[in-house]
Amino acid sequence: MSQESAIWPQGMPPEKSALLLKLFTILDDSSDDSGQRLADQVFTSDGRIKNGTHVFSGTVEIAGSRKRAWDAWSTRKHSVLRVYSRSQEAADDILFLGSLAATFPNGRSATGEFCARIIFGFSEAQETRIKSFEVWADATPFVTATMKD
Repeated sequence: MSQESAIWPQGMPPEKSALLLKLFTILDDSSDDSGQRLADQVFTSDGRIKNGTHVFSGTVEIAGSRKRAWDAWSTRKHSVLRVYSRSQEAADDILFLGSLAATFPNGRSATGEFCARIIFGFSEAQETRIKSFEVWADATPFVTATMKD
């Protein structure tokens, strides 16, 4: 997860920026337990992930969301470019721009940008978690890279 050049809104609570970075670190990890770590460490028990037509709601679905996630990818590296919030008081609902660089089993690679919205909430233990994560992206560079000649 790259964030060296990310632009964050003034007053962004450090626990929220750390959680955003943890989210992408786990999404970029092909370990078998990555889905369970998302469910246990990142999302609320009623959390929701929506990426295109893929929707995962609640602990069980989020824990299982990564089972086939690496079927089409060899490597993935997300980068946060810029994070926006309506105000310092509204840092519980953010939009951000990011990029994803990936390689595929066929040896090709691609990079594309995405936009996402995160709504923060709290775990049962009152720890900051993500309640909703919705992503919008143009998959064309990735689809093109996986196509056969």
